[in-house]
Amino acid sequence: MLAYLFPITAAFLWSTNFIVARAMAGQVPPWTLAAGRFTTAALIMLPLIVLRGSRPSRRDLWLLLLAAIPGVTLWNSLGYWAIQYTTATNATLVNALYPLSAILVSRLILGEPLTARRNAAVLLSLSGVALIMARGTLQNLLSLDLNPGDLVYLLNTFLWAGYSVTCRLVVGRVGALETSAWTLLLGAPLIWPGAGYEISRIGSDFLTPKTVGVFIYLGFFTSVLAFWLWTIGVQRLGPARSSLMYNAIPFFAAILAWLILGESIAWYHLAGGALIISGAYLGSAPAATLPRQPSPPATADNSSVGQTNS
Repeated sequence: MLAYLFPITAAFLWSTNFIVARAMAGQVPPWTLAAGRFTTAALIMLPLIVLRGSRPSRRDLWLLLLAAIPGVTLWNSLGYWAIQYTTATNATLVNALYPLSAILVSRLILGEPLTARRNAAVLLSLSGVALIMARGTLQNLLSLDLNPGDLVYLLNTFLWAGYSVTCRLVVGRVGALETSAWTLLLGAPLIWPGAGYEISRIGSDFLTPKTVGVFIYLGFFTSVLAFWLWTIGVQRLGPARSSLMYNAIPFFAAILAWLILGESIAWYHLAGGALIISGAYLGSAPAATLPRQPSPPATADNSSVGQTNS
């Protein structure tokens, strides 16, 4: 039973990324916040590369770069921008669509088949996303009166799926921890030009000790520590049982957003979240052993492969 504390703590830490990002919206520009988070994480992971003597081949380095661009450079930068226009509750619920996005991207890139069960799961989860984005009214849906932040988080699930699928092509040769470290090291510098542009436009007055503390928290706790705890959970429980804990992220985020940010929880959040998680569970569970599902990616915010997805 104690082993479940590792993945559930990782899920809790990943949920706090959305809370911190929402709290800092308007105070720290998005690309700068992402640069602070992932540069901190990359500096922490750098000794791992040095100590292990990790030297990927040129082909693997290109694949790692191809994974780093959507998974490190774009995913959180766009997410931090989007959360200025939505709530932490909405963001985590839409983010829960990731397993279904991974199914579709795996189909396109790896040729994995789409079964009838997975097709039904996609429709189930998409209906949940539509309910949340339309804020529970058919009029909003028909008039396309949708929150741009929610739309970007929907896009982000596909960016993260692309990251995860690309990691699958290289992790067997490079190793899980090394894959995470290299994607951080390759992806973080690509965020710097965006952060530099933001600072050139609005100045650097926001770079206070509080801001540096936020960078350290996001870089260490929601990236490196959460990934490490998740990996331990996967080792002790296996990916199927550990991944069930990943679905606790929207629950933790909704409670924290209510307690800390004063966000309200409407009926369509609960109903839409239930549809998304049910669809993700149905679509990810191996057909022979329902109910089970593979583990999500680590990071930014998620799995035993890669960095956190949150």
